[in-house]
Amino acid sequence: MKKNRSVPPPTVVPVLVYPDVRAAVAFLTGAFGFVERTRIGESHRAQMAVGVDGAVIVADVGADRRPPQPGGSTQLVRVRVDD
Repeated sequence: MKKNRSVPPPTVVPVLVYPDVRAAVAFLTGAFGFVERTRIGESHRAQMAVGVDGAVIVADVGADRRPPQPGGSTQLVRVRVDD
């Protein structure tokens, strides 16, 4: 597997889409003890760590990513593989 220092190290990383990345980071930090690992732009994306080896990416609304709304999907799962 290629090393990419900007990608969280876990094999499976959920990506959560929020209309306000900074507010989502504050919520996840306060409610669940997540720690911001990397900030990419002020409101574009943040990588969050939790526990020993957990991670989540908080992404902004854009491209095919939509904010939370009834009847819609607002998350995806990133899986790293060897090739």
